[in-house]
Amino acid sequence: MKARERRITRQCAVILEELRKLDTHPTADELCGIVRRRLPRISLGTVYRNLDYFVTMGEIVRLDSASSSMRFDGNISGISMSSVFTAGGLPIPV
Repeated sequence: MKARERRITRQCAVILEELRKLDTHPTADELCGIVRRRLPRISLGTVYRNLDYFVTMGEIVRLDSASSSMRFDGNISGISMSSVFTAGGLPIPV
């Protein structure tokens, strides 16, 4: 059976585009604030759902850290999946 294809909405595209512009590792809330400059009516829930989708598709990386906030990285080319992350979400190769 074919995997169900997901339609890429404008919201979805803008979220990924804005995340990939950043050199930092924003939380979903921080990214939502950035995306709202272009899409003022987007909800935080929509941002979270799209970030989860991008993580499962391997487009971005969720940086789980010792802090309570998950951070996200859209520039995954230089990140090893065997990296350890600091509380600030920065990768430390192991």
